[in-house]
Amino acid sequence: MKSSPHAHYAVLTGDVVGSSRSGQTDRGELPALLRSASTSLRRAFSGAVPLSIDVFRGDSWQLLVNEPSKILAIAVYFRASIIASSLGGIRRDTRIAIAVGPVDFVPPRRVSEGNGPAYQRSGRDLDAMHEPQRMSFAWADDSGSEGNLGAVVRLLDALVQEWTAAQARAVIGRLEARTQAQIAQSWPKAISQQAVAKHLESAHWGAVGYALEQAEKSLAGL
Repeated sequence: MKSSPHAHYAVLTGDVVGSSRSGQTDRGELPALLRSASTSLRRAFSGAVPLSIDVFRGDSWQLLVNEPSKILAIAVYFRASIIASSLGGIRRDTRIAIAVGPVDFVPPRRVSEGNGPAYQRSGRDLDAMHEPQRMSFAWADDSGSEGNLGAVVRLLDALVQEWTAAQARAVIGRLEARTQAQIAQSWPKAISQQAVAKHLESAHWGAVGYALEQAEKSLAGL
C-alpha cells in the first residue's frame, strides 16, 4: 500500500552484536528471540508498530514505526529486550540505525518489502556504523547532520551499553508503565521492590526516562 505523501515513519534496521562469535545453538535461537521481543514491543506500544519484525540472515532485522514520536522509547525497549535475554555469561545486544522520514511504500506483510527515503537512510547508516557506536538517529531527507536528537541517541547508547540483563529487565518494566512493586512481582524469581529500585538507579533510569519524554515531545506532530 502507498503511504501518505506527507506522512513520516521511522525505520529501524539492526543486527545482533557478536552473533558470529556465539555458539551454533545460540545463533539458532536468535530469530525466535527477535520475534518474541517484537511481540512484546507491539503489545507495549499498541498501534505504533503495524507489522511484525522482519528477520533475515538469522541475526539481522527491521521494524517499521508509524508514530515517530515514540521511536526512541521503542528503540530502547527493543534493545533492552535483547540485553535482558543474556544468559550463560554471554551478553546479547543489538545495533540499531533509526531513520525518520517519508516512506514511499508501506508493505502489507513484510517490513523489508517497503521502500523510500527512511528505508534507504536506515540501511546505509547501519552499514556505516562502527564500534563503539551501536545506535544512531538520522532524518531521512538530511544527508548531513543528525540534529539534536542524534546527540541524545549517542548519549543513550553509551548508557545502554553498560546495562546488565537485570537492569535492562527493570527498564522494560518502567517502559511498560509498571510500578517497581509490579516489576518485582513479575521477575522470573521473585525479588524485592528495593532490588528493582537499585537496578533502575544503576541503569540511570531517571536520566534515560527524562530523555525519552523530551524526545517524544520534540517529535510530536510528525
